[in-house]
Amino acid sequence: MLKLYVGEDLVELSALDLIHDYIGKGYEARIFGYGDEVLKLYKRRCKKDRLDEDTASKLSKLSTSRILLPKKMIYDFKDERFVGYTLKKIERKRKRDVLNRPMRHFVNELDLLNDDLLYLANNGVEVEDFHLGNMLYDGRIFIGDPGDFIIKEESIEGGIYRNNVYTLNRFIKDEIFGMVRLDMVERNIAEEMFSDFDYIGDQLRETCNMNETVKSYVKRMVR
Repeated sequence: MLKLYVGEDLVELSALDLIHDYIGKGYEARIFGYGDEVLKLYKRRCKKDRLDEDTASKLSKLSTSRILLPKKMIYDFKDERFVGYTLKKIERKRKRDVLNRPMRHFVNELDLLNDDLLYLANNGVEVEDFHLGNMLYDGRIFIGDPGDFIIKEESIEGGIYRNNVYTLNRFIKDEIFGMVRLDMVERNIAEEMFSDFDYIGDQLRETCNMNETVKSYVKRMVR
């Protein structure tokens, strides 16, 4: 029986509960269903940096729409050691499905991510490590707890936002557009299409037909 404090609640999970509610694992944690949330429980040993209690607690006080932040802190029942946190649960579809959605939908989704990144920058939070592994898609695009948040209490907001935009732009160029099958020449063209530091959603508006699919847009642009 695994006993945890989830927020202020004592939760007891049997071996069968852990098997039934198991969702998956990453480098630093295992994920289990927990109502409309998930439990992110750290592994005992981890080679990857992970959020410490102080950073996770600070992030839990912020409110974003598409970048999923820690909600409740989780502690071991026996020694009250910090062992993870909860996140909003997203019912997932195939990530490649986003390639078949119209650009209007796609750009609107990017705008919501960009709003989150600006909000986080205004609160001194720099975000890194966007990739397909932490992208969740249910018809909407979520970034499920990137894990690499840097809180810069005394930094300049503009610099943080510029870095956050870079993270988003590289994610779109390398990861989302990277799901479209391209040859090496086409991939090099795609790499040069957009600035890394100007918000990519604005760049897409200038070059796309809002009714074409994401896949069609990428294919057209690299011809």
